Amino acid sequence: VSTAELVLRRQDGPPPLEEEPQLEELRGGWAEASGPAEMAARIAYAFDAAGTPGASFLEGGETFASAYGRVSDALYRIVTTGAWSRALVVAHEGVNRIALGWACGGGLASISAFEQDLACVNVIDFDVVPEQNGQGLKIERTIMKAVNLTPYDYLKHGMARTSLEIIFDL
Repeated sequence: VSTAELVLRRQDGPPPLEEEPQLEELRGGWAEASGPAEMAARIAYAFDAAGTPGASFLEGGETFASAYGRVSDALYRIVTTGAWSRALVVAHEGVNRIALGWACGGGLASISAFEQDLACVNVIDFDVVPEQNGQGLKIERTIMKAVNLTPYDYLKHGMARTSLEIIFDL
């Protein structure tokens, strides 16, 4: 919410901020570890098994399949029912990865491949057309225009570690 407010504050006549509960970050579970380094590694590599049936964001956390369902449902609804041509979605890494997996058609099996650096930007363009029966809209085409764009380092010079590896100093 704080990030969205910062971005909107810079717009002339900003639209009202709408919170979407289905786009809240993944609900993590618990993990036992021998120390901080092992715990950090478990969190940093948590997305690697996302495509495995029953996999969760740490033991007892939300399953990736459940998170994928709620995030993709919300995004589809936002894209196909909005009375606007552009939307800003401000989310955390897990939701961003799921959104990218959904948008590219790769699903959960693809989300570990999408790095999301701190404060990155993704730009996804959706072509939306009327349903054949005239009842509602549907997504006809999806184009990923930018993924993991980091304005503070466009070339990713010296950014060999993932954002979670940086946060946990792995």
